[in-house]
Amino acid sequence: MATISKYETKAGSRYEVRYRLPNGQTTRKRGFTTKRDATAFMHTTEVSKSTGGFVQSSAGRVTVGTLAEAWKRSLDAKAAKTKRNRLSVWSHDVEPRWSSTPVGKVKRSHVEAWVSEMIGAGRSAVMVEGALGVLRQILALGVADGNLATNPAADVSAPKRLHRSRGYLTHVQVAELAAACGDRGHDLVLFLAYTGLRIGEAAGLQAQDVDLARRRVTVERALTEAGDARYKAPKTHERRTVPYPEFLDDIMAAHVRGKGRETPVFTSERGTPVTPSNWRYRTLAPAVETIVERTDKIRAEEAAEADDGHPTTPEFPTVTTHDLRHTAASLAISAGANVKAVQRMMGHAKASMTLDTYADLFPDDLEQVATRLTTQRAEALGARVQNVSTDTREALPA
Repeated sequence: MATISKYETKAGSRYEVRYRLPNGQTTRKRGFTTKRDATAFMHTTEVSKSTGGFVQSSAGRVTVGTLAEAWKRSLDAKAAKTKRNRLSVWSHDVEPRWSSTPVGKVKRSHVEAWVSEMIGAGRSAVMVEGALGVLRQILALGVADGNLATNPAADVSAPKRLHRSRGYLTHVQVAELAAACGDRGHDLVLFLAYTGLRIGEAAGLQAQDVDLARRRVTVERALTEAGDARYKAPKTHERRTVPYPEFLDDIMAAHVRGKGRETPVFTSERGTPVTPSNWRYRTLAPAVETIVERTDKIRAEEAAEADDGHPTTPEFPTVTTHDLRHTAASLAISAGANVKAVQRMMGHAKASMTLDTYADLFPDDLEQVATRLTTQRAEALGARVQNVSTDTREALPA
């Protein structure tokens, strides 16, 4: 039980509070000018101890930079690319502002002001979100280690991202892009656009992962370009099996047959695994640029000749490698795949993630459901009318 005692100083009477720490050790807090202040501190301390929110004042003197050292070590369990990116955010955005600040002096208002400063300096929403996330993780370690009672950055909001519109390709546009990518990219474009694998997952496929008889590939690893690790687990850390359509039979057979079990399926001209970044910038991006320029020229000519000024050729979106994954989801949904099927195909952890990501692809399906409900209701009521006895003349509501 805490106690309050009075003592004298040259400046007058003062009060001290003696209390026990959660570990049983006795300590004290001196210097209160009134007994009322000492009593308030005593009661607050006892409540915080009982609720698990007690933090010794000396614990809050640990700096953010000191906690960051432990946070850095925790990144060893992350993928190499993730570790590299977060360390870059720490050194560029977080360390200069917070490294020497004691964690006990970090207030929510200070964090909110920092976020506002970054926005005012023209930092993108993604960069601000990343910097805030790193600080939040470091302070969370302080809470776990008893240096903080609560995380002052936990409820601070980052600015909302402005997501660009996705480039969904049609079947014809996928074929056009595959042809434009030439021998280096043709097969991989088709594979990505009809399976939904991430480029790193496709680059990580080995011959043993392809079942030609069942037209399936098993995703167990992804190629990484960061750090010393060659491969990492898929993004969801779970292996999954993904089917591919029949028209890819010859392509997949050509990439698998005659190879050793651990030989990469998709390789460079030197026979090494496809490097995602090289493939993006050397193969896909130039092909997309060429098609977009050609399509824009055709559309301009059509618009000039059309009576209404509108071209008939659809625009070709400036797609990225990841847009081929989105295209796979779009084509699967248009072919009648349900949410659970698309979830398994894309490797999402939950069906809700699939719905959130591709909600814009489902309105037409909902309209079809409404149409089918109308048809089925009419058929059901019609069948019931036919079964009603002609003597009772029972009527049904329309």
